[in-house]
Amino acid sequence: MGARQVIIRHSMPIISGTQLGVYEVQSMVGAGGMGEVYRARDTRLDRIVAIKILSGHLTSNPELKARFEREARAISSLQHPNICVLYDVGYDAPTGHDYLVMEYLEGETLARRLERGPLPSEQLLRAATEIADALDRAHRQGTTHRDLKPGNIMLTKAGAKLLDFGLAKPTVAAGTALSAAATMTTPGPITEKGVIVGTMQYMSPEQVEGKEADPRSDIFAFGAVLYEMATGQKAFQGKSHASIIAAILTAEPPPLSQVQNTAASGALESLIRTCLAKDPDERYQSAHDLAVQLRWISKNDSAILPILERGKARLRRRWVEYAVGAALIMLAGVGGWWVSQRWSRPIALHSTVVLPQNTSLPSASQAVFEWSPDGTTLVFSGAKPDGSRMLYSRRLDSFEATPINGTDGATIPVFSTDGKSIIFQTRESSLKRIPATGGTPTLVKENVDNLGTAWSKDDTLYTAKWAQGITATSSSGVERKITECSGKDGDRSHVWPQLLPGEKALLFTTWTGTSFDDARIEAVNLADGKRTVLVKGGTFGRYVTSGHLLFARGGTLFALPFDPGNLTIKGSPIPVLQGVATGASNGEARISVSTAGHLAFVPGTVAGIARELVLVDRKGNAERVSQVVQPYGPPSLSPDGRYVLATLETSTYDVWLLDRRRDTMSKITFGADDNNARWAPQGKRFAYTSTKTGDSQIYLYNVDTSSDEALSTDKQFKDMNDWLPDGSGVVIERRNKDTDLDVELLSIADKKITPLVVEPFRQGSARVSPDGKWMVYVSNESGKDEVYLRALHGGPKTQLSQDGGVSPRWAASGKEVIFISKEKVLSVALRFSPELEAEKPVLLFNDSRAWNGYQVMTDGRLLVSRELDSSRQTQINVILNWTKELAGK
Repeated sequence: MGARQVIIRHSMPIISGTQLGVYEVQSMVGAGGMGEVYRARDTRLDRIVAIKILSGHLTSNPELKARFEREARAISSLQHPNICVLYDVGYDAPTGHDYLVMEYLEGETLARRLERGPLPSEQLLRAATEIADALDRAHRQGTTHRDLKPGNIMLTKAGAKLLDFGLAKPTVAAGTALSAAATMTTPGPITEKGVIVGTMQYMSPEQVEGKEADPRSDIFAFGAVLYEMATGQKAFQGKSHASIIAAILTAEPPPLSQVQNTAASGALESLIRTCLAKDPDERYQSAHDLAVQLRWISKNDSAILPILERGKARLRRRWVEYAVGAALIMLAGVGGWWVSQRWSRPIALHSTVVLPQNTSLPSASQAVFEWSPDGTTLVFSGAKPDGSRMLYSRRLDSFEATPINGTDGATIPVFSTDGKSIIFQTRESSLKRIPATGGTPTLVKENVDNLGTAWSKDDTLYTAKWAQGITATSSSGVERKITECSGKDGDRSHVWPQLLPGEKALLFTTWTGTSFDDARIEAVNLADGKRTVLVKGGTFGRYVTSGHLLFARGGTLFALPFDPGNLTIKGSPIPVLQGVATGASNGEARISVSTAGHLAFVPGTVAGIARELVLVDRKGNAERVSQVVQPYGPPSLSPDGRYVLATLETSTYDVWLLDRRRDTMSKITFGADDNNARWAPQGKRFAYTSTKTGDSQIYLYNVDTSSDEALSTDKQFKDMNDWLPDGSGVVIERRNKDTDLDVELLSIADKKITPLVVEPFRQGSARVSPDGKWMVYVSNESGKDEVYLRALHGGPKTQLSQDGGVSPRWAASGKEVIFISKEKVLSVALRFSPELEAEKPVLLFNDSRAWNGYQVMTDGRLLVSRELDSSRQTQINVILNWTKELAGK
């Protein structure tokens, strides 16, 4: 970077309306020794942000500039729900301002709240746990805060937020990324050896002595903050800096029980005392330990925490003893297990992993959890009621699952062979890689199906696509076909690949066009492509280190002795576990077995995802269309309003017809993989997608004659989107090898395909306006899915969504588009004369239940296929040393 001129000015606050890049300043919200914080509007995304600006009269100070830049680096390396988010870093040349752009938080600082007295016990423990979690994330990423205090903690409706990393110092080399920010800063000198850094009354003894601070210094400050939250009084007080320093170095704050109007348990008293130990070795050694203990206190607030022995070695040793003891009690489900070295072999211990509050496993038919290779950690995808989801990590020596930052929207986790990295699938059907501890994800592969990934030691990825076989993608991006689906003799689709030991062969499931109970388990030699059928009648084949091949059939897990070297099996299958949740539509068994022999599974049966058909008004009020609960696919209402077409997503995908008047259903198609049926505008016909001949094709079905014909014949993947209003053609999305998915028009009369949107991105989910002149569709050109509008046959496009959007639909008036953004249902009003103008999206309502397609009716209500709340799974069963029981079978 070349040198830039420093402009020294602005001792006065910035006035409202000042433009800093794309940010329009609105008002000042706070000030400190380093600068001011302003409320501003991001004119690109039309959202409110906080901007922190380095004071003009300090701009030329090299040390303070260094501190400002260090703050930017520190907060950009952190990301956690309880740490304020950094959006942007900038420099405004006309004014000479360096600035940070952060999440704008509405609420009050903990310091302001404490002016009214101590916090109630429940609020205290909740906020303290959130702060400890935030510190744990910062420490794990190598950053020590060094200025933890009530003024740097914001209490919001979403929970406590940790602010101001202006004094933060990296404790390890940078490289991983998590991100977060500060909104207000307090004066403090730039860091130098021997200089006191932080705010006096919350400093640790080592800080006031000018020694090096580490994460245990933050733990001391946390104890001081927690004491103040419980009592309303500062832990260390004095009339001068010297007297405060003396108190920190030599005095103990009064016991909580002696402070008036303080309601705190002995357990909390013990925790605070341990945090405030003068010797860093005598404190808790990690913020993670703090969070665990606080959660324990929340559930057992009348109990007394174990007295932790003093001394670094003794503290760590004792903590391990407690962790092991607690883990045994937890995993066994009973107390009093006697651990003895006289055991001849490990006992299989049974336990249940309960997902975090308001979290469930994603309901989609996917593999959503996996053991780390060493069997110490279970990683799973958790979905929140608001539609968001991310990966969580649950260690065996921990009571709680912790979120893995950087995994927003993630599912289907897969560990690298060394356990240091995880690949996961995003909502945008991409694979991303991230350190197992969290960080900034990197894109690995786009356009993947949710049907499993196998990951080799040399970073080759083996991915399955429905009806298209399995593809190997090298670390350099070179692809080669491993298997192809012929469509003959039941060779319909290959799913759920797993590399066998030695990585010379790949295990997979072959769907044969009927129930997955009738699928095949096969292996393919990676050198010559030769396939070997191992099991007829089963799905989700998995090799385990006991020397067995596992597979599921009818909700029961079976095992066969298996030699992965020569791909041979012995004997007959024996049932080893009954009641395993198995997806009827994709054939995944919700199990994972670690190389250490631990089993994780979800209890259940073979089933599709239970959904209801409902009519939802513009306020979110719903009424059932049918009392029949089925795994409905996207619904399509006939023009006369009497019939609903929907695929039932069971072991086979066939289109069914619901007669709304009689509330009866009848099967219409029999291709076993028929999807996305759409009524023609005039009725009597519908178009749909099917792979019944091996490749995905578009078919036209005549209801009067009960016959259909193929509209397409090429081998490229394609899917049905919408009809033209005059019925002359259908809009489809089709895969092109150079441009991913494109939007195209398929003529009914001559079956010709005409490009509509062909760009180097993934676009689809297109819908045509009622007058046939306009089209809305979804594209990932911005890096995430957004909704766009353009003329049907070309021209400039207009982005309608602002923060992600999918599933656009036209209202009957043709002057409104409705779309989905996570749990939000939004509407955009349109004007076409004298020129096109789109209004700002307006929230109609929220619905936390997963939708599987919808249609806007003429009266404005939405016909929705919606997940039932009762179908959510909130726990995972765990059996340690499970494969030991298989030995000899």
